[in-house]
Amino acid sequence: MTEEKQKKSNAAAAAYRKANPEEARARDAVYRKAYAEKRRAYGIVWREANSEKIRASRAVQYKADPEKARARSAAYRAANPEKTRAAAAAWAAANPEKVFARNAARNPEKTRAAAAAWSKANPEKVRSKVANQRAKASGAEGRHTAEEVKRLLSRQRRRCAVCKKSIEDGYHKDHIVPLAKGGSNFIRNIQLLCPTCNRKKAAKHPIQFMREQGFLL
Repeated sequence: MTEEKQKKSNAAAAAYRKANPEEARARDAVYRKAYAEKRRAYGIVWREANSEKIRASRAVQYKADPEKARARSAAYRAANPEKTRAAAAAWAAANPEKVFARNAARNPEKTRAAAAAWSKANPEKVRSKVANQRAKASGAEGRHTAEEVKRLLSRQRRRCAVCKKSIEDGYHKDHIVPLAKGGSNFIRNIQLLCPTCNRKKAAKHPIQFMREQGFLL
């Protein structure tokens, strides 16, 4: 079909719909019901492919009429509570730092108390976060998690990697090859030492330190 014929066909269809609105709506309803799944699948694909365009369009609409935009959002949330909660939970999981910042701005005292309680209950996660931040600041590659440290503690049988004393009551994470000497922050470059051994080792190269301890000639 040529472009001219397509235009004429579209114009004829529009004229028919205008002259027969009831029949047009009935046909649309039948079509939507028959192709509901296909339309939903297409909608999901289209929204994923045009997420930036959708956000830009919503921003323009909000700027043009913020009251109307807020009312439309409120109406959608009221009509779709489950979808709204699921979307909010997914966003929060993907943006923990933004959630923390937003909560801190709304209620700083409560947020500080919650953060302190979380830190007290998750000391290893705090230590891993600090270590990762320190490694990043020094330009070292890699990162490790609290779970990896927990598994390492089990592999070391909860004993210092150097003197073999129990570290049940506390340990220090040591970079085997120090970050200052080019070591990475991956778990393979981490060992758990008792506080005494960690203070002795400091930023020494592992070969130098082990020689000082009499393990190497």
